[in-house]
Amino acid sequence: MVLHRRLAQDPEAFCGFLKLAFRSTHDALPVDSDAEPESPENAEAAEDEPEEQRASQAYRLLTTWQTCPGVGDDGFVVDADFRQRLAAIKAKCADELPPGCWTVK
Repeated sequence: MVLHRRLAQDPEAFCGFLKLAFRSTHDALPVDSDAEPESPENAEAAEDEPEEQRASQAYRLLTTWQTCPGVGDDGFVVDADFRQRLAAIKAKCADELPPGCWTVK
């Protein structure tokens, strides 16, 4: 699956899906300052893909992910590539997610 490969190769994408799937209870829902709540067009757009649905889809993607970072063309994990990608994921998530939000040992 294309998104699974992207999760394995792109630390920014991985972190973005983590943020979608596991929003902190301390975070406020995003508010569009230009939106008019009473507008029928805005109500339709909000119904198309509410935040909860996007979070569920991101969670489903993460829980079905089976493509390991650092897998070579032959299907085997290349240790150096795996360690490099894991370090990049840790660094990206440390920059964008609150402390203690996630850990990888």
